[in-house]
Amino acid sequence: MKGRKPHTTAAIEAIQEAGLLGKIEKKPVGVFHYQKVLGNNERLLCRVEVFPLRVARQMKTWPEMHQRTTKWFSLREAIRLVSDPELVGVFEEFARRTSKPVKKAT
Repeated sequence: MKGRKPHTTAAIEAIQEAGLLGKIEKKPVGVFHYQKVLGNNERLLCRVEVFPLRVARQMKTWPEMHQRTTKWFSLREAIRLVSDPELVGVFEEFARRTSKPVKKAT
């Protein structure tokens, strides 16, 4: 979205694609790439910056709700289910950033 900061664009996309509202981080957690297939079967390599979003709620309706199915997973499940190694790496980095150190028993 021309003229917008990347994290603002990500927040708008979260609303449009999944109806998610919340607080978005300004710093991306990582990047992954995918091939987008255009209408004429042409392929376009896309670079996606991933920004953490602390979801406050999911709207009852949103612009693209009939184009997608939403399903919630734990981060651990998402890492197990995603097949793209680059995206798995983004999820693993997010897990590292959000995990709290475990205190050793004395």
